[in-house]
Amino acid sequence: MSQRVPAILNFPEQTRQPGQDEFDVFYRNEMPRMTVFLVNLGASVYEAADAAHEAFLTLLPDKWKELEHPRAWLRTVAYRKYLRQATSRTQPLDPVPDRPGGTCPVDLVLLTEQQTSVLDALGQLPPAEREAMAWRLDGFTHEQTAQALSKDAAAVRQAYGRARRRLITVLGMTKEAESGE
Repeated sequence: MSQRVPAILNFPEQTRQPGQDEFDVFYRNEMPRMTVFLVNLGASVYEAADAAHEAFLTLLPDKWKELEHPRAWLRTVAYRKYLRQATSRTQPLDPVPDRPGGTCPVDLVLLTEQQTSVLDALGQLPPAEREAMAWRLDGFTHEQTAQALSKDAAAVRQAYGRARRRLITVLGMTKEAESGE
């Protein structure tokens, strides 16, 4: 059973250009991935971008260099910031004005039908399974996820396995998974 759940989005790695500092490269590489990670966990694109930016602010000026696992630490902080947003959210009294030209950069993000299906399927998972799947989709091993979440690796592996089986069923991939395609 080697069927893989399709990745939501793939981003090319940025390389350091002359005159560009390391944090800038780190930010450019991790910001879109963190946003997708938070969307996989249930955030809207706007909520994900806000939480990701807040998490990056905690790394300035040089805290990110001192961390042993800055990518995992950043995701943990961003997820907590997203959860705090959800509990303190208020409805605006006035409508939000359009940007000049009437476009919003987030509106330019277009998801394919397959990506939308995967996001919808992720939304049907229980929280622990969705969390394990989101970390895995973001390239973390079960052991790295367990360490970042202060959980047992076996529990993360089990939650991922259950999530994978549910996603295969929900996405109608059972015949492909059985044949090993």
